[in-house]
Amino acid sequence: MFALSIHQPWASAIIHGGKDLENRGWAPPSHRIGKWLLIHATGTVDYEAFSPVEELWAGIPSASNIPKSALLGMVQLTGYSHLEDLPIPRSPWSAGPICWQFGEVKAFAQPIICPGSRGVWRLPDGLRERVLSTLRGKFTPERVTAQKPLFAPGELEAVDRVECAFCEEKAYFYCDYVLSSTRGFEVVHTCDLGMCSRHAKRVGHISFRRRGGKRGGDSIDYCALHAGAYPRPGDGEALSSSDLKDQRSQLKEKALRWREGT
Repeated sequence: MFALSIHQPWASAIIHGGKDLENRGWAPPSHRIGKWLLIHATGTVDYEAFSPVEELWAGIPSASNIPKSALLGMVQLTGYSHLEDLPIPRSPWSAGPICWQFGEVKAFAQPIICPGSRGVWRLPDGLRERVLSTLRGKFTPERVTAQKPLFAPGELEAVDRVECAFCEEKAYFYCDYVLSSTRGFEVVHTCDLGMCSRHAKRVGHISFRRRGGKRGGDSIDYCALHAGAYPRPGDGEALSSSDLKDQRSQLKEKALRWREGT
């Protein structure tokens, strides 16, 4: 499987905004013509492009909410043409000098976080399996393979004597993946599955100020079900108590299936 890394918002415009071609200074490899090409959003944002893109795609996300450093979906690369050779009327997205032309588009339900590369690049085996799992539409969450514990044994106390949702060890973390939140994060509902240090994936860190002005901090950790997920922004609506309970029950069932290897 091969991918092309593109700056935002152009990458999202291809997958979600109807952008039917990509403007490049070079032709695509001949062996990829007629085949699927994954679209990867780089970590770079072209802020000046949002205004012209919005004229063609009214639903464009804000620069702060648009996915970065992630695979967004895939397109069929049907061919390419020099700008002057495109039929009239030309696509409003065409700028040239060489236009890569796309056919069918498949968007992933959630962006797959990963680094990109230059040119048309081949996916590493581990990333390829994650993409195939997404395309199969099955419950095949990313396996968090055994790794060096984030903390030495005995360095932390187990949280509330909870067992890890993915093995029989004690849990030292709760999953911080956000299920829903209000704008500004006044109300935040997280996954909260218990995790041992082997099954916790560190994705970031948060700093805060306690009462009295004392600074504090904590790690942001995801469980195996959300290890490759893109962090959700505050979307303005929090789940009701019953919906939150239902979602967390479903996550517990999925974690059990993950544990049993089904």
